[in-house]
Amino acid sequence: MKFHLTCAVIVLFASCRSYQKSPYKLQLEQENIAAFEQSLLAGVEPYFPEHIAILPTNYRPKDLVECSRWYPTRINRLFAPSSEDLDALYLNFRHLEVIKSVECCYTGANVTLDRYAFQVLGLVIRQKRYLYLNAISLRVLQTRDGSIGDQLQTSLIRHCDGNINFWGVLFNLEDHRFYHLAINGT
Repeated sequence: MKFHLTCAVIVLFASCRSYQKSPYKLQLEQENIAAFEQSLLAGVEPYFPEHIAILPTNYRPKDLVECSRWYPTRINRLFAPSSEDLDALYLNFRHLEVIKSVECCYTGANVTLDRYAFQVLGLVIRQKRYLYLNAISLRVLQTRDGSIGDQLQTSLIRHCDGNINFWGVLFNLEDHRFYHLAINGT
């Protein structure tokens, strides 16, 4: 009896949580699944960013807090991504261009990869391994001489607002899909 009651409570909670999403957000998530599946069939090319930094594991979950976009929570720990993890990311990177942002604060938008630098952190969230990508517009990072400063490699870059110049996303290392694409607010 206790087992059935627990299951009923879990089912009720799960169904209540699913109704909290707006119809627009649910539609975007369904469109993202369809777009991802189409891009898999099309066989997109791998993408190797010119500017990418694998950040160390000495950050704390509170270091990822953003003021104007969604950010990962319920982080169990950080890990150093392996070369296999990064290969999976590079092979699937272009799939990111076909999905739309579903999180606050700029929903329904697509991103491009070519004008961004990336910071990568390995995160374990609810016992699943993800790569968290923090994307920063190259024009924001460029110094007066046109080069990219060392900030990309040395510290996690966070910025309030900034719109499409800053965005983040989770890459699931099990199913090789992107989740929670979030673009900064204005």
